[in-house]
Amino acid sequence: DISSLACVATVSFNHIAMSGDGKYYKLSSELRGHEQDVRAVCALSNGMVATGSRDNSVRVWDPADPKSCTVLHGHQHFVGSLVSLFPTVSHPTRLFASGGYDNVINVWDAGACSGASDTPILTLIGHEKPVVSLSVTPDGHIISGSWDSTARVWIDGECVDVLKGHEAAIWAVLGMPDGSILTASADRTIKVWRQTNPDSPSSPRECVATLQRHTDVVRGLAVLPGVGFVSCANDGLVLVWSASGEPLMELSGHTAYVYSVAVVEGVGIVSCGMLSFYLYFHHHHHHDHIISYLCPGEDRSVR
Repeated sequence: DISSLACVATVSFNHIAMSGDGKYYKLSSELRGHEQDVRAVCALSNGMVATGSRDNSVRVWDPADPKSCTVLHGHQHFVGSLVSLFPTVSHPTRLFASGGYDNVINVWDAGACSGASDTPILTLIGHEKPVVSLSVTPDGHIISGSWDSTARVWIDGECVDVLKGHEAAIWAVLGMPDGSILTASADRTIKVWRQTNPDSPSSPRECVATLQRHTDVVRGLAVLPGVGFVSCANDGLVLVWSASGEPLMELSGHTAYVYSVAVVEGVGIVSCGMLSFYLYFHHHHHHDHIISYLCPGEDRSVR
């Protein structure tokens, strides 16, 4: 039913044809293997898909071969966040990072995807509560957000900055194209952080703005190219913001919590809530599009 669809485990509608007279959905594939609900999903640069679950595992899948996967056991508790990573000079084979309710972040390389290694190349320790959100800066530094109300910036396995200021758990972090960092929290605010010395990668960041438009827990953030960013919250709203933090548009339709939001290039904004799944299309698109979308949920499957 529509209630479970909004929370379904890694749902990929690989063929969504949009036209003036309706929308058509075709299921691309279904990946089953997790023993508990799937809490995070990530498309990797090598074409694979990584998923994290409350069964404490990370699984790496080839969508073309849905009956097999590589299982990674690097966490001692639920896996709640994933982020795709691009190679760096110091770690040229890294592919993605996973964040867990064990307060740990693991960084995985190509060997993990192939099954050659079940050991992360880096383990990042510092958070005092579950790591529920991960992102990356334009220069490849990992950003993590935690229920300990802090966000952290990591370079080559070392924490170089701790962002403090929120009064409740952080639910989402986002690296912006201009190098700034956004954090979204259960305190109903979004904070904008910028480096005091942009020429030094490890220089500390300070909060330059606190955005207070949502009226409940802010759950998700996504970059909206050419405009700024979008946010979603338990107040049932998706908000569009300028890059400078000015509210531009309020997208309504959800009648309950909105858990996640994403931007599909050339199409529009996708949001996934407790009771509904919405696509907000750019008004000037009237021809068919083929898009892929992934969102997490609770039936232990991957679609």
